[in-house]
Amino acid sequence: MGRKKSGIVSIRLNTPTIHGAVLEPAPVNFFYGKNGVGKTSIGRALADPTGDISWKEGKPLKVVLFNEEYVERALKSVNGFPGVYALSRENAEIQRKIEDSTRQKEEMATRLKDLEAELDTRQRQAEELHERRIRAIWQATAEIRKRYPAAVTWDEPEALASGLLASGACAYSRETMDAAYEMAYGSAATDAEPYQLLYAASFPTCPLMDIPLVSHADAGLARVYRAAGSFEWAVHGHDAYLREGRCPFCDRELPEFFEERFRECMDTKYHRDMEKLKAFAAGYAEAAGKARETLVRNLGNPFSSTAYRVKAARLMERLESNRILIQQKIDNPRLEIRLEEVGDSIRELNEIREEVNRKIDRLIRAARDLPEARKRCEKIIRESMTSTIQGLLEVHASEERREAEALQSQELQRKTLEGKLRLLDRETEDLRAAMTDISGTMEKINRSLADNDFTGFRFSKRDDNTYEIVRGNSPATGLSEGERKFVAFLYFYHTVLGSLRADAASEDQVIVVDDPATSSDSEVMSLFSVMIKEIAQQCRARFLEGVETGECPDTHIHQLFFFTHNKVFFQMVANDSVSDNECSLFYEVRKNRQNESTVIPCLVKSGVAGGDSVNRTPVIGDYQEMWMEYRKTEDPRTLLRLSRAILARYFLDTCHYSGTDIRQCLLERNREAFMPEGLSGFESGFSIVSAMVALMGMDPLESMDSVYFDVRAVSADQIRFVFRRIFEVLKQEQHYAYMIRI
Repeated sequence: MGRKKSGIVSIRLNTPTIHGAVLEPAPVNFFYGKNGVGKTSIGRALADPTGDISWKEGKPLKVVLFNEEYVERALKSVNGFPGVYALSRENAEIQRKIEDSTRQKEEMATRLKDLEAELDTRQRQAEELHERRIRAIWQATAEIRKRYPAAVTWDEPEALASGLLASGACAYSRETMDAAYEMAYGSAATDAEPYQLLYAASFPTCPLMDIPLVSHADAGLARVYRAAGSFEWAVHGHDAYLREGRCPFCDRELPEFFEERFRECMDTKYHRDMEKLKAFAAGYAEAAGKARETLVRNLGNPFSSTAYRVKAARLMERLESNRILIQQKIDNPRLEIRLEEVGDSIRELNEIREEVNRKIDRLIRAARDLPEARKRCEKIIRESMTSTIQGLLEVHASEERREAEALQSQELQRKTLEGKLRLLDRETEDLRAAMTDISGTMEKINRSLADNDFTGFRFSKRDDNTYEIVRGNSPATGLSEGERKFVAFLYFYHTVLGSLRADAASEDQVIVVDDPATSSDSEVMSLFSVMIKEIAQQCRARFLEGVETGECPDTHIHQLFFFTHNKVFFQMVANDSVSDNECSLFYEVRKNRQNESTVIPCLVKSGVAGGDSVNRTPVIGDYQEMWMEYRKTEDPRTLLRLSRAILARYFLDTCHYSGTDIRQCLLERNREAFMPEGLSGFESGFSIVSAMVALMGMDPLESMDSVYFDVRAVSADQIRFVFRRIFEVLKQEQHYAYMIRI
């Protein structure tokens, strides 16, 4: 017969350590694995409504997950009240909201008290920062204000900053600003005249400058000059130093025919070329003089241009250089000389002249209307100042806006805080009225505590629908982790089997239980195992009692998933279900060295031809093997050795008893419990108890010879009797009964 299906019929797991594994669970499912292998992640995946889950008949059911998060939600302590808890997830959520509201009210009250002081401080700081920024703006504009005092109409730092913030920004040259200021407030406009034009065509040219000039006359004196190589020297001396027919050296009167004979030394062409060269020098000097006059006149204009001044200086340097070169040619006609070009410079200066004349024309026209000229000048100066300190103005404006917004925001907070406080008061009252009365469930929990001899604490209802844990007559404080989990699981158990309120219908559910026995002792584990078994039985009842055929009343629990890392607890809960191959499945969760987890169904072949696979338990260890050997052996010595080993493993390692406590309990306070009646040949079991527990905690094989006890004097029945009585005296008869049946 195949396994039954209910609730979740298939789930694809995609957790941090499990990727793509597909499970096809049964109605009851038991998972075992060490800590850290991913059991908690599987439990969360089962409760995730967005997960890759297939449901029977396509109908999702409510999944109730018990884990650490459930404990935190369900057992919500009430702030300020020791031992007071708002049980139930609904009430815990409401209590959380109440506490949030209370905390917000306290914070708002504190904020309201401090807000006025914050506003005063911010206002004072804002005023100080404002004054510093205004002074910085005033200082940054000092140079422009000093240079153009009549054009700056603001005489106070505050007015200046406000005016510049409202002004446009434009970068003007110093020349433009000076010209505008002079036009509006000086006399330059009345004296203005256009720049004069330079004429490049007025400068003559001479092709003789770059060719040598030499005389070819045959006169005797010419031959003497040429032979001596002093012809040019003689010509230069004659032209430069001869005056009024007297010798420049001896000051005697020259012969009557000296000039005629000197000119005979030069040929006619040479004489004409020299005359041309001298005429060129005179014409070039005249043109250069006129150009200089024009340049000087233009440079004296109040609307001078830096570019024009630079170009003019360069032109005058070239004119002077050319004058020197021309004189050198006249002094030594044999030289080949090339003059510097002045036409390009004249054209560039004339282009600048046209631009300057256009500006002068505009300024002259503006000067005819003085108010308009001053208005324009003030605009130029204002926009120039704004451009110069634009970064400072932007920072000032940004800081002003930020401070204004911050102050406005705080003012708004102050106005709204009192209204919010009133709203929170009303909301808190409404929340308290909405808390669910779970008194019926809490009565069941108190009965469960009493029925299982947990008399250390109980729950007492308060007027605000919260519950107080009471130890004796005082509120219990500082619950341990194990106690918190124990209380939360009791609440979980009673709510999943029923409902919070008697008038509420039970909802179809899938139950997921993630390791509730962590930090719990053996008594609590035993109680938990009974409760989980009952939930499992509810699942099986749908099939074993004919729910699905309509032959018996319905049960609202459709499926159970149980997870634990504790071998003993797993055995307590699951070992009774190993033979239930129709409704139960066992899984083991393992992790490999690559930190990847695997979920392994624990199935083996049934051994019957054609039969289905059957369950096996994933928890089989030396402890079970000791019990199995204990049940089979009849050798007293072997029985005594196994008894001591089982007692040490269970009570010392699992239940964390101390050897001293066990010896005092068994050998001192409960000696009479080991004196049975009706066993022939056995007067007292006390010596057997002593042999079992005297050296508890040591290796049984090493310590057997350390106890003076003759095993041959007792029977296997006597040893088994004492062994069972030890579990009964220590209130672990349930564990004994369970293990002796395996």
